Amino acid sequence: ANLLTQYEQGKLFDYHSCRKLEKLKHLGLVSQLQSYICNFGKQIRARDLAIDIAGACKVYELQEDLLTLALESSQSIHLRESAVYALCSIGNADAIVQLKPLAIGEIPEDEDDQIKGYILDALWPDQLTAKELFEALTPPKRWNFVGKYRMFLSQEIVPKLQPDDLLVALSWLQEQDMWCFIAPFENLGDAILLKAWENKRRAVSDRKL
Repeated sequence: ANLLTQYEQGKLFDYHSCRKLEKLKHLGLVSQLQSYICNFGKQIRARDLAIDIAGACKVYELQEDLLTLALESSQSIHLRESAVYALCSIGNADAIVQLKPLAIGEIPEDEDDQIKGYILDALWPDQLTAKELFEALTPPKRWNFVGKYRMFLSQEIVPKLQPDDLLVALSWLQEQDMWCFIAPFENLGDAILLKAWENKRRAVSDRKL
């Protein structure tokens, strides 16, 4: 309570120096954090801290509150990003799938594509088809920023592609034109082609056997 109050009053700023947030878990934590997360009048830093504590302490009871905040376009993009991150960490499948419109649609204020990256990573491939995924991919807004979205593009898509998904992936690559020659789509394009080639080679080998 004192920690949240200190941030609300502007007496503390850098809570990232306070490690082991999971140690703050106690029986009254749900209502304590809810009074900050759901109160739009509270200071952003205090609400952000409350969100991070909810994620660190795995306060599953706050999933709906985090979802409401994440979907509220009038709220600070930083708070919405924090809410998405926490929800993708502790939320159940039903809660996380409701974030899909944020990943498929466009959020101009999400300048680092962090929200997009968190959600796509949480949904792919169990709750997102290959067609939905590739239709949602857009060039990163900031080419000099390596965050969750760029990591997702380079590391998480191709390893989880199934053989039936490769036609969708190749069709997407064909439509990209110049974008497939610019990083990070360049790396993604190369990985798709390599996987398609390996899959074809494996299929030919199986037929010979």
